[in-house]
Amino acid sequence: MRHKDEAQSLLKKFFSFVQTQFESHIKTFRSDNSGEFTSLRSFFQDHGVVFQHSCVYTPQQNRVVERKHRHILQVARALKFQAQLPTLFWGECALTAVHIINRLPSPVLSLKTLFELLYSKRPSFSHLRVFGCLAYATNVRVSHKFDHHSIPSIFIGYPVGRKAYKLFDLSSNKIFTSRDVKFHETSFPYASVKPISPSPTVPGPIPLLARDIPWPNSFSPTPNASLSNTVTPPALPNSLPASPSSPFPKTPHTSPSPPSSPPPLSPNQSFLSSELPSLSSSSLAPSSEPSSIPPSHSPTPVPDPIPLRHSSRQTGPPIKLKDFVCNNVYSTQSTSLSLGPTKGTRHPLAKHLSYHRYMPQYKSFVAQLGIITEPRSYSEAIVHPEWQKAMNSELQALQANGTWTLTPLPAGHTPIGCR
Repeated sequence: MRHKDEAQSLLKKFFSFVQTQFESHIKTFRSDNSGEFTSLRSFFQDHGVVFQHSCVYTPQQNRVVERKHRHILQVARALKFQAQLPTLFWGECALTAVHIINRLPSPVLSLKTLFELLYSKRPSFSHLRVFGCLAYATNVRVSHKFDHHSIPSIFIGYPVGRKAYKLFDLSSNKIFTSRDVKFHETSFPYASVKPISPSPTVPGPIPLLARDIPWPNSFSPTPNASLSNTVTPPALPNSLPASPSSPFPKTPHTSPSPPSSPPPLSPNQSFLSSELPSLSSSSLAPSSEPSSIPPSHSPTPVPDPIPLRHSSRQTGPPIKLKDFVCNNVYSTQSTSLSLGPTKGTRHPLAKHLSYHRYMPQYKSFVAQLGIITEPRSYSEAIVHPEWQKAMNSELQALQANGTWTLTPLPAGHTPIGCR
């Protein structure tokens, strides 16, 4: 099903399938309040089917379907994450998950499978393969004798109605089915591809070249001019180290020698010359004379490092900021309401704000705003009668509303403070 509007036609075909294959009739159909099912009331009435639907925003009434949906989704996600396939293959992951779940024994069914209960015979497990692994299908359309006789692909499921395997061709990016397939169940082609930046939309399949595929040791394709983009590079020599950051081992320093012409390269070395970073001829030229080791010397004492010179010039704020207030600076000056030194601004506002351009009426208004300062702690508020009166009225209001009940403190307990 590609679109939700196909649900009605597929549901009618499912009713006919059950009646023909199992000689049984569906008696009850339960779903949520989706429009594609509620519009089939006339169809259910014509076939004598009881249509049940859950209440709005109560998925627990349809709990059997919800749990099975979660089971299928968990298995499908596990298949996708193991093979590291793109999200475009989510449908194949779900179909393969259902195919596997129907053939797993369940303790609820006395270790029987759903397939066995439905078809009254035990399922076969010989055809099961690892999902998303590397597979080679027989190429039945060989154009000439030197063409590849196998197609590198990815196993993505089991087609319905065929004794074959569903595969994804890595060269043409097409899905096909084949019976003659060689599986390498420990190799996952998409696991060797580094994902690019995430996209908000569903990305397409990541194009894979043959050199990105972890070829097994028993198979090594031959380079072909027409299929140069799908051919694996030849094997690297064993003498090269595995670390890409240091392609050659460290050697002692030698005296410079005149450059010599490099020896003729073999086919494998010619391929490496295009892949490895360029090196100087002196590092590749073989040394015919033994390297000269410098004579040993007595260790010379290392002089103490020269201390950094610090400027003695006094720094201050820029002159352009003299009319502004800079935040996030502190001083130990106290306000008129504080009992001791408190944190504040290093440069108070009164020293950096000029009022000479304000109108007299506005000066009086600003002066009235600055008279009353809100205390920052209980010790600052308790020394002012106005704040004592406000606290008493707040406590009386809380007691009148029955917010709490005053009880004596039990012996051996410590009261817990609050804000």
